[in-house]
Amino acid sequence: MAASLSTSKTVHLHTLLHPDCLQLIFQKLDLLSLLTAGSVCREWHRVVIQLMQNVKAIDLGQVSKQSRWRLQEYQILSMLSMFCNLESITLKGWSDHHVDIAKIVLQKYKSEKLNRIDLRGRDGEFDINDIRAFAKNCPNLQHINISSCSTITDVMIEQLMSLWKQSLCSVDVSNCKKVTSKSIRMMVLRGISTIIASSCPKICGPMVVPSSNNCKIELLKLNSTNLTALHIAGDVLIQSLYLTDCKYLENLIIDAKTLVTLNMTGCKRLADAIITGEELTEVNFFGCYRISTEVIENVCVNCKKLRILNCNGAYSGTSFHVNMPSLETCDFVGCNSLDAFSMEAPNLKSVSFSNKAPLSQVHIKMPYGAQVKGMRPNFVCTYH
Repeated sequence: MAASLSTSKTVHLHTLLHPDCLQLIFQKLDLLSLLTAGSVCREWHRVVIQLMQNVKAIDLGQVSKQSRWRLQEYQILSMLSMFCNLESITLKGWSDHHVDIAKIVLQKYKSEKLNRIDLRGRDGEFDINDIRAFAKNCPNLQHINISSCSTITDVMIEQLMSLWKQSLCSVDVSNCKKVTSKSIRMMVLRGISTIIASSCPKICGPMVVPSSNNCKIELLKLNSTNLTALHIAGDVLIQSLYLTDCKYLENLIIDAKTLVTLNMTGCKRLADAIITGEELTEVNFFGCYRISTEVIENVCVNCKKLRILNCNGAYSGTSFHVNMPSLETCDFVGCNSLDAFSMEAPNLKSVSFSNKAPLSQVHIKMPYGAQVKGMRPNFVCTYH
């Protein structure tokens, strides 16, 4: 009697999963787990590579926290090379027990698609040769964040702008203790459109923002600096200006025709200010306790497109009478001396008053549906 022979083929469960199912599963994994999954078999590797092609940004600080082993240079470069469409790299929070990731990326990473790098909090010295190598390998950088880097100086910032003079448009140097007002002027003249320099103690004294024909300044943040005076002339093309908590600022002159947003929250010493702007739509005086009533009234009269006005704790006058056709939101909470108030605002959505203010004479012309916070029986509201 002949024995029948049968052959059996081992089928692994992971090979039966459809690629679409694999993608849904792999999207839930952290980066290191995803890389590990890519080494299981050819099919998984192909799916992982497809996923990595869609990645635009990577946070290497998070990667270092997830790894239980010390990552080596070749592992980091090999990992980065798999992201062929990478546009942004964040190095903030890189664990100290790994190699110097910033030095490796600056020296050896190559990509023409990379346009943003975040080097926040790096305490080590920046070698200019590393920066030059990075500029050569990644020539299209547009955004660089070097905030809280203790060794950054005006000279280093000037070198950065020279190396990426065709592409660089955004620089963040917040909390860099050695950066001065000179860097701000250089960046404006070089056409940097987004300048963030909050909490830089050496940005101090009076400063004049120079005009630049290169480009429009979209955002200038000088929060918590030690400026005492700031002058922005009419030929300066600037869109948003933030001066929050500039506790030594006393004098402000702004005649910027393109300015849209002005935030002066917490400028407790600011008393003298000239503010005009044809495009100005949002002004925040919150906490400007010394600002004169004339300054606020002039803003209301001269800025015809004003939509948001915050005078919380700032307006010390007893009367306020304006016609503001574009105004939508107005805040007078904390204005405890206000007694007579009249406003015609056909687009008003909300106005707020202090419960401690006398407000004996209030007349508001506003549309139906507008909210009056702190409403009292004696208020006269005319709807249209």
